Amino acid sequence: MIGKKIKKYRGKFNLTGTTLAKLAGINQPYLSEIENEKKVPTFDTFMRIITALASNGIIVDENASAILTKEVFNNFSNKITDYKIKKIKGDITQKELMLRWDGGKDWYCSKIEPNISFPELLVNTFYNGHIKRPKGSEFILNFMYSFSEIQTPLALWWYDYILKDFIYGNKIEKGSPNYNQEKELLLSVLSLENNNGVFTPFEADNSINLSKELLEGKTVTIDLRSTTDKNIRLLLDGQLLSNDELTAIKYTLNGIRYNRQNNELSGYFGRKRQGLIDEGYFDNKD
Repeated sequence: MIGKKIKKYRGKFNLTGTTLAKLAGINQPYLSEIENEKKVPTFDTFMRIITALASNGIIVDENASAILTKEVFNNFSNKITDYKIKKIKGDITQKELMLRWDGGKDWYCSKIEPNISFPELLVNTFYNGHIKRPKGSEFILNFMYSFSEIQTPLALWWYDYILKDFIYGNKIEKGSPNYNQEKELLLSVLSLENNNGVFTPFEADNSINLSKELLEGKTVTIDLRSTTDKNIRLLLDGQLLSNDELTAIKYTLNGIRYNRQNNELSGYFGRKRQGLIDEGYFDNKD
């Protein structure tokens, strides 16, 4: 199931196997084995593949209204106008350039579609280019996909959408040879979902490998209460702990607290303290 879906999104985004493998930092034969269900990727490899796919996501009806807002259009329009002034029109001012475009006299449009001005082509492409590409819109579309105010939220949208498709879409077939491995992988992925039900990119570069730090001679003190912190992710054998496993850890920690409390009460100072409580010198909260 995992490999087939990866292949589906690769095709949707018009990526070759070689390109996706390179973006994900793996070799193409390994990606081919994953896509053909011969191998199940490790958690880290899977997340790199998803990040590579999301970074090459496209504008579709489902995300267009969220990405292509009026504010983004205004900023994009100014950006592409400045670009054309600097790269094509030389010293002409933006006002002069817009007047020419509004009159349909811009050389860029006149060679493509004589009856359309550049502003009209710009609006058409920005809002409808993902449905039907207007004639001469290639330059604008390429500019759109490199524009950070479109590129970043688009990648985030696809990252969340793709992972939700893996988690909540078609279930893994129990009879498949990779059932257990795929189940463990998706459980690890599920733990990345935040309290708002959204998947956001996991940046390995921003994480700290404590084992490596310890090997370099550093002493690290960890408060186990922090395991419940939403910014902390715990791994075992390279896989993230599932929510059930984290719950098991919480029960274990509570058991340790209980044993400590009993040990304290059974020790000399514990017995002395209890005696003072019994005689009324303190209450049990002191």
